[in-house]
Amino acid sequence: MNLPLGMRNLLPRLILLIGVASASAGGGLGLRQYLRYPSAPDPKTSELSTAIEFMAGEEFNRLSLDHRRRYALEVVRRHEQMDLPSLLGTMMDPQKRATMQKVARNFEQMPRQDREKVGVEMAAMFLRKYYEQPLGSRQAYLTMLVQAEKMQRMAERLSPKSATPAGEGVRPRRGLPSPEEVKRFMWAMREQMDPQTQAQWAQFMQDLRRTREKAGLKD
Repeated sequence: MNLPLGMRNLLPRLILLIGVASASAGGGLGLRQYLRYPSAPDPKTSELSTAIEFMAGEEFNRLSLDHRRRYALEVVRRHEQMDLPSLLGTMMDPQKRATMQKVARNFEQMPRQDREKVGVEMAAMFLRKYYEQPLGSRQAYLTMLVQAEKMQRMAERLSPKSATPAGEGVRPRRGLPSPEEVKRFMWAMREQMDPQTQAQWAQFMQDLRRTREKAGLKD
């Protein structure tokens, strides 16, 4: 049977879509999911800022769980190209704070085991870069981190949005984990580290705690 050219071009697409639909138990549901699946920028080749912005958006949450885990790991690995000052600058840039908070909220919606896997890789990368620095530089970075935390706390206290009615205690930031949840996550993540990274992590946290106490900060 001789089909018109337009029909011949259309048939392969129809066969593909029918195959996607029939591969799932829900048939039509599978087809709709295929057609609506988000188009994510490639985390390996796109601009790093573009990949991070995507992780901050609602489209990221529509990816499959496996896709989200792989995407987050690739974004972490892209940071390997940075030296420590650039990495810290990216993490602490005030202009990127809102984006990073959105990334954190989306990150919290991933399964715990995926969050731990991504967290371990990020921590190991940071610690490698940190302990490549001479002792004096490491202490300077710790002081910078603590001073940034003090400034952020001060800004939050002065912000009208941070005001809490009397009797309600400290209100956690919406969508972000509480300090206790962060501590539990950190300990669970530590258990997955290799011995060298565990030792570096323990030393880093001890030095950071000492620096925070000297600056008058408490948990």
